Amino acid sequence: MSTQPRLAPTRRTVLRTAAWTAPAVSIAVAAPAFATGSEIATPTATASTSGSTRDGRVLTLKSVLTPDNLAITGLTATVTVDTGTIESITTPDGWTFSGMSGSTATFTYNGTALANTATPFNPVVTLVGNPTSTVTSTIGFAWTVSGTASVTIPLAYVAPAAGIVATGTARKYSDSVKPSIKHVEWKLRLTNTSSTQTIEQLNLDFAWSGDTAKSPATALTVTTAGRTWTTTVAGLLAALSSTANQTVSGWSLAPGATMDITADFVNTDNSAGSLGVIVKSGTSQVTQLLNVGY
Repeated sequence: MSTQPRLAPTRRTVLRTAAWTAPAVSIAVAAPAFATGSEIATPTATASTSGSTRDGRVLTLKSVLTPDNLAITGLTATVTVDTGTIESITTPDGWTFSGMSGSTATFTYNGTALANTATPFNPVVTLVGNPTSTVTSTIGFAWTVSGTASVTIPLAYVAPAAGIVATGTARKYSDSVKPSIKHVEWKLRLTNTSSTQTIEQLNLDFAWSGDTAKSPATALTVTTAGRTWTTTVAGLLAALSSTANQTVSGWSLAPGATMDITADFVNTDNSAGSLGVIVKSGTSQVTQLLNVGY
């Protein structure tokens, strides 16, 4: 068997081979264009307020957020007061309470605030005390795509008006256990004549002609049905204030409401005289002195 020698390639065979080789083809694919953050439309909105009121330490706030041409998601509201501390705050319809600390409370809107549609936010704030100065509340709205709007609501302090009228006559009587001890009982009615302001943290400062250095009062009791008074014999003082067992409604007097009070003074003097009382609320004296003979 003979072996055929390998022939060297000629120009003809090279060209023939090249004619059968498939060409390499490159296909360029365009990458999709993605919008940048600067190209995303930012929702805007307008915040407004009207009709907010103050009743002592209770602030009824009213506000509205109206998105412009785009709906708003991730909406929150923050309430801040510049004076005092928030004791409690109501949760408006359509919102969820997020938290509260000191003078600030936060909420989250449950849905989407629709474009060109008013979204109300009307919380009622109760402060720990009743500041005798203007309290300014700020409601700040914020939403997901870097938007904010806010309103400020200044609410001035208005001293509550009140009146005192006596119901029945004062009487003198001897103590049933020790007749030498003399009592003077005085029944009176406290009426809050204001139509808008609540009287809170009531204090009574009695003046009794029988309370003298020679024959000072030895006891003072003040009672009101469903209420608790704390008394101080020295100075004949009584305070209707919050205790662990008494709700706020038990130590305040609503607009137009009345309160019947029985005060009983004790000493050894049996002479005639007069009684009077000054009613105070917080740092303000809100009623006149009323003298009643007995």
